[in-house]
Amino acid sequence: MSELRLKSTGTIKLFENDNTSNITIASPASLGADRTITLPDANVTLASGTMNDATNLSGNIPVSNLNSGTSASSSTFWRGDGTWVAPSGGAALTGSTDNTVVTVTGADAIQGEANLKFDGTDLTLETGNIIFGTAAKGVYLGVTSADADHLLDHYEEGTWTPTLPGGGTVSAVNGSNFTRVGNLCHCWGHITVNSIPNNGTNFEIGGLPFTSAGSAAYGGGGCNYAQGGAYDWANAGFNTGLSGTTMYFHKINNSTATIANSDVDGMGVWAGHLWYWTA
Repeated sequence: MSELRLKSTGTIKLFENDNTSNITIASPASLGADRTITLPDANVTLASGTMNDATNLSGNIPVSNLNSGTSASSSTFWRGDGTWVAPSGGAALTGSTDNTVVTVTGADAIQGEANLKFDGTDLTLETGNIIFGTAAKGVYLGVTSADADHLLDHYEEGTWTPTLPGGGTVSAVNGSNFTRVGNLCHCWGHITVNSIPNNGTNFEIGGLPFTSAGSAAYGGGGCNYAQGGAYDWANAGFNTGLSGTTMYFHKINNSTATIANSDVDGMGVWAGHLWYWTA
């Protein structure tokens, strides 16, 4: 007999006594799918053909039976198109110290930043500064959500240029510095002045680095030194002026009077400081 055909449902089991011969099972197109072939033991090899029943297929398939093992190695994998290939892409990591934050340093390259670390609780910047990419941004301090009252979005140090809006000239600026934290600014100035007119106009010092919050947001300060002129600066109060960038001075004499140019006529040097709220 050259052919054995099973027309009804069932299983055909084939055995060879010497367990060495090859058995070929042909499936003509006229036969339906979903038939079962039971091999006698694990040492029987499927030499050719296709297995479509993934549910009942088990055991190990030799690498040599997958595309004859061509290009198979410990650094390749079996891809869905029936070839052995090495993984492509991926990024090379350098500087992989514990807790370092990783940044991209180029195409397919990442690096652990030795100066920037996160241990699950604290973020530590060991050297350098924090730079915001957008102006007027800051840090919310002491809270766990955005709250305008806790936002520190301005810090600045610098110099300013004192002027005399009410008359006279500033012939020399011997020193003028400011520091601003949030909306609070502290200014200090040491100036040489001359030609202050002898009139009733308010004596003012202008050129403050930031506009004040308004005439009602009075600042505070003091005169550290004054040379020349008859006025006793121990009896002066400091206020930010109505123009927003000037400070004028009240007399501390139980009145609303302000210090006028005529009060400081002949003064040649003035030094003092002011705290005020910015707009």
